[in-house]
Amino acid sequence: MTVTTTQVLPGTREEITDLLQTEFSREVYTWAHMADDTWQFDSQNPHSAKVVFRFSTAGAGQTEVEMTATQMNSESALRSWEESVLDGVREKLRQARIVAERTQPDGAVPGPGGEPKAPAFSSDVEKPGLSSAPRPDDLALVVGVEKYQLVPSADYGERDAATFRDYLLGLGVPEENIVLLTGARATRTGLVKYLEEWLPRNASAESRVYFYFSGHGAPDPKTGEAFLVPWDGDPRFLESSGYPLAKLYSGLAGLKAREVVVALDSCFSGAGGRSVLAKGIRPLVAKVRTEAPASRKLSVLTASSAEEVAGSLEKKGHGLFTYYLLKGLQGEADADKDKHVTLAELHAYLGKSVAKAARLQNREQSPQLKAADPALKLY
Repeated sequence: MTVTTTQVLPGTREEITDLLQTEFSREVYTWAHMADDTWQFDSQNPHSAKVVFRFSTAGAGQTEVEMTATQMNSESALRSWEESVLDGVREKLRQARIVAERTQPDGAVPGPGGEPKAPAFSSDVEKPGLSSAPRPDDLALVVGVEKYQLVPSADYGERDAATFRDYLLGLGVPEENIVLLTGARATRTGLVKYLEEWLPRNASAESRVYFYFSGHGAPDPKTGEAFLVPWDGDPRFLESSGYPLAKLYSGLAGLKAREVVVALDSCFSGAGGRSVLAKGIRPLVAKVRTEAPASRKLSVLTASSAEEVAGSLEKKGHGLFTYYLLKGLQGEADADKDKHVTLAELHAYLGKSVAKAARLQNREQSPQLKAADPALKLY
């Protein structure tokens, strides 16, 4: 890591000397500050960082404060932090301006003087281009996990979620009605809290509820039950650390909402891609129960069939399903050019586009739709 600029408020004597274990996926941090008990990153995508501050206090020698924080959304907020203080001196950190770059971030290319630049993604879906009328009753829970605590990464999961959140804003969902859980915030406890408490408490008969998940799925090899894998999920203990897909569907179908739209960029075969299995377990084929139940209000779009793998589109920096989901919402799925996109149109567009891109990767991927009303207009 290199810190190229340090600036502190008057009256403080902090000096940032190192940045450790930073989980950059594509952006470099340009601003960070700590005020009272809030550690903030102003960046476009969620990331985690461990930062070590060293500074001197008059008559007390050197003090080291180690902090761990995770950005929650583009407005930034504290997830958690820890202090490890030397010499028994505890200081309140005030403010620091930093510019930091990882020596070798994922997908980075060397810049002048050997310094890395942000990964060279070329994506045309970062700006939604949507401007729907406000829908004050609509709610959304958006979850993206990339760097897992216990299992391999799900590439671009957090980037997927952050971008989908921006599209929801364009679809008229109020910012305060969207919960974005990424990285270490996307725990099983977090899923339970927002799926089983926040959504039921806030959904009304006028609400459209969105649930989006980008990350790993996993099958129970004994029962064939499918699970979403949160940040702290363990494929060896799915009953206690995963979130059952069947429970997700039944809970969402039971909301007081007028309609519920689900999009899952995950797979559940255990054969790779966005699915995981406990070590030593062979992938399951065509045995996993992933189909959504019949419901008058629930519509579910999934990245692949039960036996397929959901992959990524590396050059675009997104999951393959999510990339074309966003393209479809931009208007590419508007087959009849009436300036509206229905679930049926979106599924038809996904089916053609995702399948073609997957075949270029020498595999099959077939997005699935089970809709209460395929003619439902997303906008």
